[in-house]
Amino acid sequence: MSNFSRFTSFSLIGITLGAMGFVSAFAGEPLGELDVRGQVHIGQQAGSGTMSVRDTSYGWFNGDRIDTRSGHAVLNLDEGGSFGFGEDTKASLGVEDGRISIDLESGVMLYAIDGDAAELAVSSGDYQFSTRSGEARAIAVASDTPMSAGMIEVLEDGEVRVTVHEGLMMAGDSTGVLQYQVDTGEAVEFSGTEPRHVEVQVEAARTEADGGDDGAAHWMRDNSGLAGMLIVAGAFGVSAIVFDDDDDDPEPVSP
Repeated sequence: MSNFSRFTSFSLIGITLGAMGFVSAFAGEPLGELDVRGQVHIGQQAGSGTMSVRDTSYGWFNGDRIDTRSGHAVLNLDEGGSFGFGEDTKASLGVEDGRISIDLESGVMLYAIDGDAAELAVSSGDYQFSTRSGEARAIAVASDTPMSAGMIEVLEDGEVRVTVHEGLMMAGDSTGVLQYQVDTGEAVEFSGTEPRHVEVQVEAARTEADGGDDGAAHWMRDNSGLAGMLIVAGAFGVSAIVFDDDDDDPEPVSP
C-alpha cells in the first residue's frame, strides 16, 4: 500500500497527523499490534509528527514511539513478546536481529517474553537492562515456565524499579560501574550505583502442575497507572500482557 493510501485511510477515520513528514515514515510491514484503551499519541522514528488514536488497535512499526498520557496500551509483537504501557508512559520500541530494544523515558511498562527466542534490552536514563548476560548468552529460566516477565517503572525521583516475576534481568549503568542481576521474585530500585532491594512479595509463574488455575497464572498489578493489566503465563510457558476486562476487541485503524 502506498504512503498516500495509508494517509487517506487514516483521514477517513478522523485521525489527525501532526506533520506530513509522519506519512513518509510508514514503510515496510508492522511488527505487531497495539491495543489502545483511552487516548494515546504515536510518533514515527523517521518523522517529526505525531498522531492521536483512541480505543482502537494500531499496527506498530519499527521505531514507533508512544506517549500514553491518560491512556494505556498493550503491544503484541508478531514474532513474540508482549508489552503493557501504563498511564503517563513515554517509550519507543524497535526490533533488529532478534533484539527487542526499548527506550523507557518515563512511566511504567510490563513485559512478557517466551523463552530465550529474543533478547529484551531496555534503556532508561543512565541504566540498561537486558534478559541476557554481558556475554550475550541467554539466561536460563525454569524449564517448566520458559519465560521472562516483569515490570520496569521510572519513579518520580528518577529512580528505576525493576520487578521480575519470571526469569532474570541484568542491570548496568552508563559508567560501567554498576553490574547487577535481578532474580525471579525480586524487586530492586536503582539510583546511582547503589541498587536497593524493595520489600515486596513477587509471585512467580505457576503452571497447572503446580496447582495453577487451568494452567495459567495471573498477576494483577496494584499500580493504578496500569489500569487493570495482567501478566498471563500459560501452562506451556506462553505468556502475554492482557487487559482484565470484558470489552470487545477494538476495530483496527492501521492498514
